[in-house]
Amino acid sequence: MKTISFSAIEILPTLLSKKKCQTIKPAKYTREEHLIRCPVCYAFETKRLEGHPIRCSQELGTSGQVCCKQGSWDRPPRFKVRDQVRLYWMQRSKYQWFTEKTGNCLTDYRGDISKICFNKLLGTAEITEVFKIEMNKITENYSDSYFIRTKKEVNRERIAKLDGFHSAEQMFKWFDKKYDLSQPKQFWVYKWKWLK
Repeated sequence: MKTISFSAIEILPTLLSKKKCQTIKPAKYTREEHLIRCPVCYAFETKRLEGHPIRCSQELGTSGQVCCKQGSWDRPPRFKVRDQVRLYWMQRSKYQWFTEKTGNCLTDYRGDISKICFNKLLGTAEITEVFKIEMNKITENYSDSYFIRTKKEVNRERIAKLDGFHSAEQMFKWFDKKYDLSQPKQFWVYKWKWLK
């Protein structure tokens, strides 16, 4: 069974109450992920790091990303509708129990831990909808404006609430801090229903 892992403390209360029923994940590979998947770009990047000049139609863009014609920057959706997934809090952690207040691992506690802690396996869910969105930030006169573009009609506040944030502003600030929305970024939105 496929898994989704969470670590953002901002969404922990809604995960534990099972009000969170969607997640937003990047739709593009990072530079490192792309180089692993694209042998042409990997070869050119290796030559560049060795000090050889880069020729042909392949060159490094101003952002430091390798530009290629293969289109292997696009990440396909990880899940399809009707896929069943396990939802975890910090799945790769060696610890099994975490505190409800901080989301930190519980290493040494004597007594009944079920009252103050939760197991890292939060439950299972079934994917009900998958679609792509684009988010970006425009700064004018020292003020930030955030935008969502998609093929279907979406409500910013509803997307934020379903994703476990208190408001669209909180969600945009979190994504801007993590992914830098000064340039438009694409994301996959996965909605689910909790099974248990």
